[in-house]
Parts: sequence; C-alpha cells; structure tokens
Amino acid sequence: MSCAAFGCKNQCSPKSDVSFHRFPRDPELRQEWVRNLKKADFTPKEHSRICSEHFTPECFNRTLNVVRLRDNALPTIFKGLPKHLQEEVAKTRRKRKSPKYRPSFSSKAKRPPQPQLHISFFDAANNIQLDHSYSLPSSSQLIKRELQVQIDTISELSRRSKQYRQKQNQLAKRVARLVCIIKDLRSKGTRLKRKSSKT
Repeated sequence: MSCAAFGCKNQCSPKSDVSFHRFPRDPELRQEWVRNLKKADFTPKEHSRICSEHFTPECFNRTLNVVRLRDNALPTIFKGLPKHLQEEVAKTRRKRKSPKYRPSFSSKAKRPPQPQLHISFFDAANNIQLDHSYSLPSSSQLIKRELQVQIDTISELSRRSKQYRQKQNQLAKRVARLVCIIKDLRSKGTRLKRKSSKT
C-alpha cells in the first residue's frame, strides 16, 4: 500500500508510524480531497489511500491508542507540490469548517442524521491501517493485547480446572463414605444371619 499524494513515497510498513486513510465516501468531502491532491484526471479507487503526513495535527482525534481522522479532515500538506500550489491548498485549511448536523424530515417524524463511520480492518501482521476514519495502533501493541488475552484465557481455564478437581475430590470422599456404609451394613447383616441360624 502506498500514498496517492504527488511525490509522496510513503508505503505501509510494520516499522512505520505513518497511517494510511481511505478517501471519504461523502461526495463533497471526497472531491475536496481530490482537488487538494492537484493530480490531473485522478479518480480515487477502492484501494487508494493518503498517508497521515498530509494532515495537520488538529485533523486527528487520538484517544485510547487509536488514531481517528475527524469527519471534516482535509489533507493540506503536500511538500511535493510547487510552492504556489501548496499555498493554494493551504487556503482550504482555513475555509473548511466543522460540519453541522442537518436533520432530515419525513412524513411522520423528524430524525437526526446518523453519523457514518467508514471502518475496514486489515491484517495487523502487515501493519495495514484502518479506513479513512481510523488507524490501528502499532503491531507491538496488538501483540501485547493478544498476549494478554491468551494469559487471561489460561488463567480462567486454570481456575475452572481447580474447581473441577475440588469437585472431583469431594465426590471421591462421598463415594468412600458410601462404600464404608455399605460394608458396615453388610457386616451387620452377616452377624444377624449368624445369630438367627444359631437360634
């Protein structure tokens, strides 16, 4: 996977902190992304991506170790472009404002718009990032999480195994007691038979 920006040579790598983001599905915002690329006759495909180096820090929402592109984020940093084109793209950074909610009307009731999250997951081993809105944490963090899940699973199985052993021991003791009772009853029955035969 490589970046679609002009002159950018970034490619997806497990050792890289650069994340890759899909073009938004919203037609208006998607067209703004394309305009800022300044690439003639460019039409983004399903696999087309722009890397995180073309976005300003305020375009990202970083919480819980997950990098999320804000809904109104625009790529505005293109060092490979001529200076006059860079200045032209930079103007869109100032013009772009946060989107406002526009309620849609139906014949029965007013419904607030539903936010659209465009998320697609890729193989963590190849460090391929999430969709336009999100990117995965580093592969080392994923390995640590997976390791912790396995440790928790082993601990749970160990706890259950201990409970089963305790129940098994309890059942064995009950069986031993019942065997003793049966033997005692048989012994008493034998003695009664002997007494009755003598009389």
